[in-house]
Amino acid sequence: VAFTGWQAPSAAGRRAVWCRNSATPRQAALAPEVTKLFFQKAKGDQEEAVRFQVASSVSAVAEVYASLLLRRRRQKPGSRSVIFVPQLSRGEEIHRVLQEHGLKASLLSHRSTETSPFDSVIVCLYGSIHRLAGCRFDVKIIDEAFGLRHSTKTKAKVQAVPASLVAEFSFTFGTEEVDYRYSMHQALDADELHPVDCFGLPIAAPSGVARRKMVADWIQRQQHNWPGNTRAVLFYQAQAAAEFAEMLKGLGVEAGYHDACKPHGPEVGSKQVLCLARGQATDFGVKGVQTVILAEPTR
Repeated sequence: VAFTGWQAPSAAGRRAVWCRNSATPRQAALAPEVTKLFFQKAKGDQEEAVRFQVASSVSAVAEVYASLLLRRRRQKPGSRSVIFVPQLSRGEEIHRVLQEHGLKASLLSHRSTETSPFDSVIVCLYGSIHRLAGCRFDVKIIDEAFGLRHSTKTKAKVQAVPASLVAEFSFTFGTEEVDYRYSMHQALDADELHPVDCFGLPIAAPSGVARRKMVADWIQRQQHNWPGNTRAVLFYQAQAAAEFAEMLKGLGVEAGYHDACKPHGPEVGSKQVLCLARGQATDFGVKGVQTVILAEPTR
């Protein structure tokens, strides 16, 4: 459910999607296709990134990373690479896929702070970049690079880690220019993404606080009619999400708050509603969520 400010009610079922776990024929062709293009376009020692929009599941993107890095290891056996990721759940999945392909990889996060000189790949959370000070890599992959537009500080840290070849990947790059585009519409046509019902509800309020109060009252009345045990409510700003969680608690709803920029995942427990800030539902590693609410005005 998306709250749309002054707009009229609408249903946009193909705007919201979930990723299938099973591989599709198009998905299988993705890794070699992207790998070939990367090595055609990548320019060594120039820090000029090759940009890929890949609207796919984390595991499918990880397969692309593995293909790319395995080819580089064949070209340059002693090479070391780094993959920067925004959330621990994404990092763990990417790390798992890399190891399944025989790559010696380590995961650098708040939980694991040591790497081995024998590791050919380091999967590093954005929040742990400072631990790589003084390191240089042959290949640098930036996962969900489009999200860095919200944080110039993190972007500067990523750019400060030198590498010969650089690739940027993201589910979407908006209107920015990319070298390769596997869009959401293509993924839908390939049956890799599945559309879900999405409804826009107009709401008029004199202030942000008043709007959140109206949304909280609506959730308190309607939540038992929705599928799933836990509902996710998304916000742009962390403060708004935290205040909204307290508002719901005041209405007798078991609610929690989590910020996507924090290194650890949210504690779901028995919470009926999770108020999530600065991310997508998949970014938080929340399982079993069947109802997602965009609680701030959208276009």
